Amino acid sequence: MIERETLYDTTIFQGYLVPLLAPGATVGGPIAAQKPGVPTPTQPFNIVSRETIEVQRVPPLLQPVLFMDEAVEDYVTDGKGLVHLRFTIYFHVGVCSAPGTPAASLLNPLLDTLNNALSTDEAMATNFGLDDAIEYAQFAGVSVKNMGQNSSDPKYRQAAAYVPFEIVIA
Repeated sequence: MIERETLYDTTIFQGYLVPLLAPGATVGGPIAAQKPGVPTPTQPFNIVSRETIEVQRVPPLLQPVLFMDEAVEDYVTDGKGLVHLRFTIYFHVGVCSAPGTPAASLLNPLLDTLNNALSTDEAMATNFGLDDAIEYAQFAGVSVKNMGQNSSDPKYRQAAAYVPFEIVIA
């Protein structure tokens, strides 16, 4: 059976962090230690972490953010003695925009980047180094978007999405 920490290791997202992070700021590091970088289409996230907090509580200049929430582990039975695990991870994606710019217009490309990074079983196996251990990995279920004036700073608009991703171990 696969070890959970291997599955939940966020270092696969290292390449999506923006350049110019402060010295010592790493994937999964303390939120308070992070410094803003300059997002690009291929490196859109200032913070990638398993330290899941409400995206609205992250200072606007430290966004966009990607949090991985270990939500559900389901033991699936396929007959007598045939049990495998189905993991559901929720990706929390958050971004702020200035008034007059719909935050959704910034959020949607982030969701596309996440989808492109994890859209195939092969990508998951390669990214996690699990090869044949994964039966399938896919976005599954209802993705919820929350957009509006709920930023911690009244000068910004907040957009957040909560996206379920399912991994089934063979």
